[in-house]
Amino acid sequence: MTVQRPQAPATPTWRAPVLLGLVLVLLGGAVLVGLVLWTYPVLWARWLFLAAWVWLVSGLALWGLSFFYALRHPEDGPPTMDGLLRQAVLVGAYAAFLVWLQWARMLDWGLAMLGGVVFLALEGWWQARGGRSS
Repeated sequence: MTVQRPQAPATPTWRAPVLLGLVLVLLGGAVLVGLVLWTYPVLWARWLFLAAWVWLVSGLALWGLSFFYALRHPEDGPPTMDGLLRQAVLVGAYAAFLVWLQWARMLDWGLAMLGGVVFLALEGWWQARGGRSS
């Protein structure tokens, strides 16, 4: 009697996360450079700065998560793109949260750790609810 594993959804190759990460890093970096060089610190520029920061850090995190999963679980094949992208965006949102706290001069170790625990709990809740992580 053989045990059959359920069919996993189609997984992307390594090119999809790397190319998407490159696009996010280039877009976020270009917007950040443009904002720093050619704008005044008005409200819309600050919101655009936070959005560009999320894009930049999410792109970098996407590369790191792809590399980590490839090293950690080579037998399972590449992880799904939705799980990688969700976790990369959570890392980017956490980085933007830290920048926002630093602007208000409210950032300290305790609040940074508490925010990290909240973001990790959010990811754990998503996985417990049935969302695939990889």
